Amino acid sequence: MPSFQVFHNATNTASATVPMLNLMGTATSQVGIFEINAGSDATADNAVKYSIARTSNRQTQSATVTPTALDQNVTQAALTTCDTAWNINPTITASSAILQWGMHQRATYRWVAYDYTKFLRSQAGTGKGMCLLSVVVSSTFNGVFSISFDE
Repeated sequence: MPSFQVFHNATNTASATVPMLNLMGTATSQVGIFEINAGSDATADNAVKYSIARTSNRQTQSATVTPTALDQNVTQAALTTCDTAWNINPTITASSAILQWGMHQRATYRWVAYDYTKFLRSQAGTGKGMCLLSVVVSSTFNGVFSISFDE
């Protein structure tokens, strides 16, 4: 299984329907997140609550980030796409949050799966993925994210 990483900066606007990013697998790949790093490069004092939820339809994206292979010997391009903006938002599966955390803007947060059985996994199949949501925020600010995943 090749491992990849995506980096993304996003304005932290609270929304349960508009993700900050969306990792989408394919018919032959299943996204498995094993590490998440979150923080901010802003200096104010704000609080935020993030959530990782499952998505069931990619819809129409307008911007994407290309995942980087963690092993420089991997020649295969990532099957997973990372969408960061949409003309039509992806469909977020109801009651599908699989990780949620609160943090202060001046803090950093790191989540790591302690073994393969604890990866955050998307459903299998075309159009299935996982998104990062800013569920609650005291004031908008720039969020900085790094997500590592296997396919």
